Amino acid sequence: MIQGHKAGFYEKYIKRPQDVILAVAALIMLSPLIGILAVLVGCKMGTPVIFRQARPGLGGKVFYIYKFRMRKVMKLFICVIEWLFVKILQPFFYRKRYLKGKWFESITALGWRWAATDIVHRILFQTNLGVPWPVSPYMKCGNNIEFHVDDINNFQGAGNYFQTFAGKITIGKGTYIAQNVGIITANHDLMEPDVHQQGKEVILGEKCWIGMNAVILPGVKLGDHTVVGAGSVVTKSFEEGYCVVAGNPGRQIRRL
Repeated sequence: MIQGHKAGFYEKYIKRPQDVILAVAALIMLSPLIGILAVLVGCKMGTPVIFRQARPGLGGKVFYIYKFRMRKVMKLFICVIEWLFVKILQPFFYRKRYLKGKWFESITALGWRWAATDIVHRILFQTNLGVPWPVSPYMKCGNNIEFHVDDINNFQGAGNYFQTFAGKITIGKGTYIAQNVGIITANHDLMEPDVHQQGKEVILGEKCWIGMNAVILPGVKLGDHTVVGAGSVVTKSFEEGYCVVAGNPGRQIRRL
């Protein structure tokens, strides 16, 4: 209260009971959500879920307020909303088997955010429709790709183009694909650019690393532990693997 101000009837007899009633009503209405968040915070981040903080009051008298660990609670709350959003809409966009593995092992796992972002863009902008797993809206991806669910991070980049309308792409477990990489299964006919040539499968072995801006052309097969240098254009296969391929056209420059 401001010094020298005489409290009126409302301030003396109504305001405090009104504040208490509103606070209790809000607490009752939000108690289920608060309870859920408290349990989640306790399980995920440990105790205390609520902490006490001292504040100076009227005349310098100290009083205490009780607060949630709000920063972590809000982060967890957003994760829960994303998880629920994906769980509800998953049947319309994804096959359930793709929402497993290390990227989806908990409510706070990054995969749920990837999926929520993807679903929003599919609804609003029709990106990557028909692909039954989460894909970044900033890349173009076909749906004829075989990969391990733990490698779904390869579909969260930007500028990538995975073309599968004419052939299948196989990505071995543990392979990493950088941004702006193109994997092509069918080229245009040299004499008739309106027509595509017959498609050829592209196979990447396990534990490969495809550098930024590289292009893998139709029919290429790379063995396990093949590294493709940034900006390379791979036109032929290196099925033995355990090598570094670089250049345009790509050639082996080192054995591993």
